[in-house]
Amino acid sequence: MKKWLGLLLLLALVCACCAAWAEEGRTVGQTPPAFSFTDTDGNTVTLEQLQEGKKLVVVEFFATWSDDALEAFPGMAEVCAKYEDQMSFVLLAGPMGDSLEMLKDYKERHQLPFTVGSVQGDVVDFVDLSNVPTHLFIDRYGKVACLYETAFLKPGLFENIVGYLLADDYDGQPIAAYSARVFKEDGTPVPGAEVSFIGAEETIRQTTDEKGLACLPISGLRSYEIRVTGTPEGLRTTLDAYMRTTPDTSYALLNVKDSTLMDLSQVPETAGLNVEGPYTLENIRNYVVGLDQPITLADGTTRPAINFDNAATTPALSPVMDEVNRQLYLYGSIGRGFSQKSNHSTEMYEITRDKVLAFLNADPKRYTCFYVNNTTDGLNKLASALITSKEDIVLTTRMEHHANDLSWRERCKVIYAEVDAQGRIIYDDIEKLLKENQVSYVSVTAASNVTGYVTDVHRVAKLAHQYGAKIIVDGAQIVAHRAFSMLGDTEEENIDFFVFSAHKMYSPYGGGAVVGLTEILDDHMPQFYGGGTITIVGDTWQNYKSAPARYEAGSPNYPGVVGLGKAIDILREVGFDSIQAHEQALNRRLIDGLRAMDHAVIYGDTEDISDRVGVVTFNFDNVNSYLLAQRLAALGGVATRRGAFCANPYVWRLLGVADDELEEYLDCSDMNTPGMIRVSFGIYNTEEEVDALLSILPQAIEAAQNDNEELEVSESY
Repeated sequence: MKKWLGLLLLLALVCACCAAWAEEGRTVGQTPPAFSFTDTDGNTVTLEQLQEGKKLVVVEFFATWSDDALEAFPGMAEVCAKYEDQMSFVLLAGPMGDSLEMLKDYKERHQLPFTVGSVQGDVVDFVDLSNVPTHLFIDRYGKVACLYETAFLKPGLFENIVGYLLADDYDGQPIAAYSARVFKEDGTPVPGAEVSFIGAEETIRQTTDEKGLACLPISGLRSYEIRVTGTPEGLRTTLDAYMRTTPDTSYALLNVKDSTLMDLSQVPETAGLNVEGPYTLENIRNYVVGLDQPITLADGTTRPAINFDNAATTPALSPVMDEVNRQLYLYGSIGRGFSQKSNHSTEMYEITRDKVLAFLNADPKRYTCFYVNNTTDGLNKLASALITSKEDIVLTTRMEHHANDLSWRERCKVIYAEVDAQGRIIYDDIEKLLKENQVSYVSVTAASNVTGYVTDVHRVAKLAHQYGAKIIVDGAQIVAHRAFSMLGDTEEENIDFFVFSAHKMYSPYGGGAVVGLTEILDDHMPQFYGGGTITIVGDTWQNYKSAPARYEAGSPNYPGVVGLGKAIDILREVGFDSIQAHEQALNRRLIDGLRAMDHAVIYGDTEDISDRVGVVTFNFDNVNSYLLAQRLAALGGVATRRGAFCANPYVWRLLGVADDELEEYLDCSDMNTPGMIRVSFGIYNTEEEVDALLSILPQAIEAAQNDNEELEVSESY
């Protein structure tokens, strides 16, 4: 209650100042009242001292906060550390009480490299900061909320209108709400505008009513970003946050923010620090970690790399990295700890489990999700549980990654459906093998990491179920490229198990998951044992928990889970229809460019590419592919992959290498082992990067041919 009284006191003070200004005829941008800032050393800082070309950061802070509350919300320290070279100092807005000593201690504990202080006299909102380059308002979680010129949002700057409110429960009922109002410049309300309330755990989309209003009641300690979809010219929006002051329905207005909407692309690059979202194909490059990091080429020059090795692993996205870092401040043991941090971490852990199920359209009444380190780990863990006899038969294909082959080979009998001359799975062969054998499980890839072919897994599921088998899908190469559903058009087409990795979807923190039928998982036990899997252990006996707990022995990879959840949010926001169309365009551009070059050999169908994700493999028949891949990196900074991509049987078929020829390569170096070059696209790759690869290829081929002669290696690929 003391906290809220403090907030309302500040609101009253602001309103009083506004009224005074109105009486004097003042407008935004005119000279405001005098202002002084006292730092932790007792010095007075003037505005003139701020004008050094850096950014002034305004941090929301109130003296009514306890020292414990400071430590519970350390986002300020995180932002300070991240933007040290860009900021002038941190100004703590809070004219109430004796907060200075508390803030000084906080600065010392966190080793903040900036001046911190408390405003004395006038409210910071009425300080004229128009001559300081950029001013940001950072909420108590350390997130950028809005850019200021004076007390109000700078008009015409950007479309994100962001607001935050801390709230508590009252008898389990929501006691707070957000309201977004969209209207034209003349004040006419705009009905039907989509407003997104984006929280850490959920995104709620509403459309404005006839009054131009969209409202969201909330409960608990939560914050939301509010965005109006698109950038409608001439529209304005207000964001109001309300707190219920009594147990009934009365609300008190906490804050109002107002701005003209504008396309982000028109904002100067120096306008702000890390203004996040919305995530689209057009702006996703802004969020790729390390994208602009220079690498050194063979001639000594530097340039950012062009990464075409996304099928192996994807780079991190900065919002994923930021979310992982933010959650680590509140990290505690998962599941069995007795502390606020443990409770918070456990809640995040379980929320992400539900998010994974929703991402794959898996009915939580039938399916469960357990976490793994990656797809290989998940397939091995699944195989260790499901296979009960060396005589069990698993049917897979010659297209598979080793993870979906060796996991079964080492435990039971495996039979293989073949691929055709173009490299596509022969579905008739799957049915033939199902008819001729008592197959327990059919395990297939959703998309090839060699050719990018997308398997019709629901068709395979129908065949498997028709002959009494269950289906397992290796989803590593599909999750960042196409939407996937565990449910087919009919019951027979449903998928039984799905395995995937987070590092293939822009969260390289070692996360992944298996989604499977709860009833079957409960009937089996993986060969991984330890803490967290049991209900009780006696001297000579033990009792195991049901799924998913029995599949998650030991302390979980919490950063991997957090990153996975955030990556899912971003991919869904970008949209898989957009991602598919983008990859198709990149595939076509590269394939057509290669076909126009002499000696090019392209693997897979080059005409009908509709069933391919963003993967193209190729060779040139007059140069060693190992040396060519090296030269592409050395001369152009182009990162590709060369070899057989952990899918040897499939690659040998595409290359025309017979099985009985392979022994001669056992003792060969990689340079003299057959292989191909793979280009695999991410959502951030561009047509300009494809053109850069095509442009450097002739020079790289010539250099690699010279290397051939010097090293006396085979010219064959």
